[in-house]
Amino acid sequence: IDLTKSEELLRKELQSKWRNQLNSAEKKSLRIVTDYNGLYDDFLLEAYKQMSTEKEFDTLNNYQIKLLFKAYRETNNLFVFLALNQFDEPIAFKVFIGFNKSIIYLMGWVSVEGRSDNAPKLLLWNAIKHFKLHGFLMFDLGGMDPINLPGIAKFKQGLGGSTAKFIERLVSII
Repeated sequence: IDLTKSEELLRKELQSKWRNQLNSAEKKSLRIVTDYNGLYDDFLLEAYKQMSTEKEFDTLNNYQIKLLFKAYRETNNLFVFLALNQFDEPIAFKVFIGFNKSIIYLMGWVSVEGRSDNAPKLLLWNAIKHFKLHGFLMFDLGGMDPINLPGIAKFKQGLGGSTAKFIERLVSII
């Protein structure tokens, strides 16, 4: 997603169903918070581990994720956004890493409640606005697998960005 575009144009480029669900989410009593200090790390790790087990996909283990979080937090390039319900319980989260004026989507999770409230859409839209405001130029949603994960691919396509193919993606920790 090209973050040099105006906020109005970015919203207009959302697919209509995606935009309608975002409008619905904005009317809910959800609170979006950012966690720069790792207050929610234990929750993130447990929820993500449980989801990866249930959905049977491979991912980094908790130790590796902690190392990644630590490395990017040290350079102020780890961004954690959470949607909290009316009881201040997390119902969705998205984690991003930044470098060279670009943002990459790293991981996310959503509860049943969060899915029905369209919390992931609200989180991504708030993240887009945040990154745009802070001078980031590009937002990379990461890979899409329309064959094995068609729901996630459709979700990402709904944001209206362009598609690029990469032979290999490499993130190095310095």
